[in-house]
Amino acid sequence: SRLDWWGRERRAKAEAALSDVIKGLVEIGLREAKADLYPGHGELTGDLKRSVHGAGPGYNWPGDNEHPTPEMGHQEFEPEQRGDRILAAFGSGLDYAIYPHQGTGRTQGYHYLTNQIPLMRREAPRLAKDAGRKHGFR
Repeated sequence: SRLDWWGRERRAKAEAALSDVIKGLVEIGLREAKADLYPGHGELTGDLKRSVHGAGPGYNWPGDNEHPTPEMGHQEFEPEQRGDRILAAFGSGLDYAIYPHQGTGRTQGYHYLTNQIPLMRREAPRLAKDAGRKHGFR
């Protein structure tokens, strides 16, 4: 009897599923971060809200300031694989994005980029289950 090894195929399926989970987590983070910015709560013109987007680990965040408009939020991105890791991030590269997040000596921060971490943790098992089914795992 011959043993068939499906390691490469299984690994590729697992990596695709994990990529879907990471992308889903980033999408939750984006949605919640943008919802946390509204007039009187970190939003003045809407530029910061529009600038929040997902990206791979090699993204040039300071380059967000070089665009004529900070509309980055509708860009598609894919998590990147580096070695055995699948990585992605979300945030804003605008110079002033840190001030509404962290606050200053005169204002409190809204932590709009990290408030959603508990929600992302709660959603991770559901996203993993959905991605597993999509990619042929039980």
